[in-house]
Amino acid sequence: MISFPDTISGTSSQALEFTLFNRGQAPIDLPQKNAVVISGGDAAAFSVSRVPDSIVQRQSSTNFDLVFTPPGVGAYSATVTVTTSDSVNPKISFEIFGYGSPNGPSGS
Repeated sequence: MISFPDTISGTSSQALEFTLFNRGQAPIDLPQKNAVVISGGDAAAFSVSRVPDSIVQRQSSTNFDLVFTPPGVGAYSATVTVTTSDSVNPKISFEIFGYGSPNGPSGS
């Protein structure tokens, strides 16, 4: 599970950057409109702020960013799924978590 830092409710966290590596010998495609999908009951608290490139060349990488914007105080979680044309790993999923705070990361 990837955790965002505590974020004051109603504000946005700094973006977390994620890197996709293509270690194969052929390019892989990522559908631009839905390459990165956030799902689950709290999905609306998270967003994609930078999409990955649509093609990842062999032995290369691309990045995407996610942001956490808690609508209120409390814990939020969702599932991120990345879809590619890779025949071995066409979907990669992981969990994300964030806490909406009334006072920010250090309680100040």
